Amino acid sequence: MKCELSQILCQAPSADAPPVALAPLWPRRDWVQAGLQLAATLRQRSVRRVALWCDDAAWFACGLVAAWQADADVLLLPDVTAASVAWAEAEADLCLCSDAIATRLPVISLPETVVTTPVQAASGPINPARQVWLKTSGSSGQPKVIVKTVAQLAAETAAIQAQWPLLPDQAVVMGSVSPQHLYGLSFRIIWPLCHGLPMLREQCVYPEQLLAHSQSLPQPVVWVTSPTVLAALAQRTDWPLAAGKLKQILSSGGALPEAVSHTITQLSGICPDEVYGSSETGVIATRQGAAWWQPFAGARMGMATDGALQITAPWTEGLQQTADAAELVGEGFRLHGRLDRIVKLADKRVSLPLVEHTLTQHE
Repeated sequence: MKCELSQILCQAPSADAPPVALAPLWPRRDWVQAGLQLAATLRQRSVRRVALWCDDAAWFACGLVAAWQADADVLLLPDVTAASVAWAEAEADLCLCSDAIATRLPVISLPETVVTTPVQAASGPINPARQVWLKTSGSSGQPKVIVKTVAQLAAETAAIQAQWPLLPDQAVVMGSVSPQHLYGLSFRIIWPLCHGLPMLREQCVYPEQLLAHSQSLPQPVVWVTSPTVLAALAQRTDWPLAAGKLKQILSSGGALPEAVSHTITQLSGICPDEVYGSSETGVIATRQGAAWWQPFAGARMGMATDGALQITAPWTEGLQQTADAAELVGEGFRLHGRLDRIVKLADKRVSLPLVEHTLTQHE
């Protein structure tokens, strides 16, 4: 059951529509009702901006689209540190969360939201100008807020679906990455939600979780993961647990070593699809193994005078310049390292100026 992102709560799904989520099962019809009820609650409170923190992918998706349907923007907390909570308190009116967070904001606990009576379908689509705010580290050492609109997220997920249109209809999307950041948001939430693919609720932080869930589910599966997790998986011997179930492996968040990609391909029979992008740009390109990077449909590449790769796409806010040195090759490109002072350690962005500042302040 495919659906435009802005229309996600406007149609009553049929009883046989694929579920939104598994483990535990959440039928799409019930999920839509929960979203409509939550949207009505937020509208009654005249909420204009919501902070969201939830480790259950299905409830995360419900809170996200319900806030948009209530004409509110959404702040995605990158974590629950004091700095992130202070950011939410300064910008948001209310917090939707699955865990107890020490905050002065009013809180709605998502798992406690219960649908007691049917709610009338949404009277209109989500405003495509509604926003999600993401916080990431900047090259200067100061955190940076990235704003994405519903229209941009919809355009990005259309490009993702165009890249991989042939997955089985019931393929379950599971991942090791958090939806609180753009990669997890795009691939674990928006993509399966709009294209009728069930999502696994749990974040599979450990490699054995991916393998165990792949064995226990009757459906084929798609992994949304990272180089660090794949490197750990390359050392394991229990791959028969996923035999025959695994249909696609997506990797992003850092460079996937060619040797790891080769080993994973030998073990699983599936060559990982590496995705290149950033919080600022969204998806840019994809490749397998040591091949050149090939842009997603609609993405246009260019080069800045300092040799940095530039991109423009329907899901970017005009021309975006990356901090990666690159070389255009035919319709694709090669990457040649970063030009700023950000490094990636275990798939995490680390700002060298922030490290330096912290060290200089230490007694």
